[in-house]
Amino acid sequence: MNKVVVLLSTYNGANYLEQLLDSILNQSDVDVEIRVRDDGSNDGTRSILKNYSKQHKNIIVKYGQNEGWRKSFFDLMFSVSPEDRVFYAFADQDDVWMRDKLSTAVSMIKNADMPMLYHSNLTIVNKELEELKPMYPMNMNPSTKNPEAYFEGIGVGATMVMNNKLLSLIQKHKPQLEITHDAYVIELSNILGCTVYDKQSHILYRRHEENATGYGKNANQATPTLLDRYKKYKKAPKNGFSERAEELLKGYQNILDEKNKEILLKIANYRNNLWYKIELLFNPKMKASTVRKSLQMKFRVINNTL
Repeated sequence: MNKVVVLLSTYNGANYLEQLLDSILNQSDVDVEIRVRDDGSNDGTRSILKNYSKQHKNIIVKYGQNEGWRKSFFDLMFSVSPEDRVFYAFADQDDVWMRDKLSTAVSMIKNADMPMLYHSNLTIVNKELEELKPMYPMNMNPSTKNPEAYFEGIGVGATMVMNNKLLSLIQKHKPQLEITHDAYVIELSNILGCTVYDKQSHILYRRHEENATGYGKNANQATPTLLDRYKKYKKAPKNGFSERAEELLKGYQNILDEKNKEILLKIANYRNNLWYKIELLFNPKMKASTVRKSLQMKFRVINNTL
């Protein structure tokens, strides 16, 4: 059987962590190893991890200081050594995985001879695991070409599985800015490898008030309003798109093709270059694949928060 190393960052996740770990341990047709970095939890999370790691030799836990989930996931990616025929997945502490989640992913990327990433649709559920809706329409076919793919932001870390070649590529440069791991990884796969999307869901993606990436206590997590989205935007770290582009250029500028290099240069430097800003605002090619995402991008450019 193929081996999959699951990278899990935890922080005060005691309410749902056991359900997640059980669902990972119960994966079919793969050998699973779970690498956990606890980001300074002060609830019952560490007690759960200690109990599970005692019972299961394939659960390896590192107890760290609180640095935030973004940096924690990058630390996890740099804590493992890429091995031939081994695959690497991300996990969020709140979810429940269907038994075929990892085996399905591996079957779609195992024969690749290049850096390759799998990601999939998700089934959004509430905290009681009651199904709300699929995250993406069944007929969606996300672009892997820039600039559409870069601005669209489709690809959730909890669904991602990569081969060892992509992990080796990631480990050539460790970002110092606080950027999101999944958006960075999928962009790297899009521009220097290959990305495959599965329209089927193999995960119950739990949305609740305490999610690190949720919309807040009073919001409908499955169907957030425009106001909910704006409140999240106001609270979230700014400049995520441009800082991601900056880090990609730092690490991979010498091996990027000219088109992708030019796009990333404009995104990374638009605040200091009026022409780049005008390009992002008015060049019809600088857009996402949907009107809403394109307008969000241009709103961020105007406010210098891209």
